[in-house]
Amino acid sequence: MLVFRCTQRLRSRLKVPGGVDLPRSTTQLGDWYGNTLFVGRLRLVIFISESTMLPVVMTLRESKTLVPRFQKALCQVLEALHMPKAIVLQEIDVDGGWAFGPTASRRVVGVLNELAFQAEAELYSGKCGSPLDLALRLSGVPIGALEHIVPCDAARMLLAPTSPKRAIW
Repeated sequence: MLVFRCTQRLRSRLKVPGGVDLPRSTTQLGDWYGNTLFVGRLRLVIFISESTMLPVVMTLRESKTLVPRFQKALCQVLEALHMPKAIVLQEIDVDGGWAFGPTASRRVVGVLNELAFQAEAELYSGKCGSPLDLALRLSGVPIGALEHIVPCDAARMLLAPTSPKRAIW
């Protein structure tokens, strides 16, 4: 099961209910915290993994297609990090269902806000050509909550601890 813990701003934008008693995500990356990211005319949504702070960025559209588009975007990020296909399929959790709810951790929301600020700077610099490019650039930002380990390395250590670390861009 995938659990999306969205800010009030994102939940109202997507028009999804905010269940309070949610189960935990069944994936290793844990719950996904999300917020809107508006830069100029771009309307994006940024999600980060609760356990590794790994970001996934995608365009903001209607809620009906959010989960399949998230699964596709997460798959692209994990493949760009050279994760084994079996792990990628396990993390997108195709058959486990999903749920939306309010945020539950101030620490993760703080990291989410910081990455949104970094994303805005990256987008204004013109270095990112797609949401995937932006997500990969953000996955290389040191996070204090992870003791200054970058999210891409935290995800590699959690999901495939025996795989070698590789540069992602």
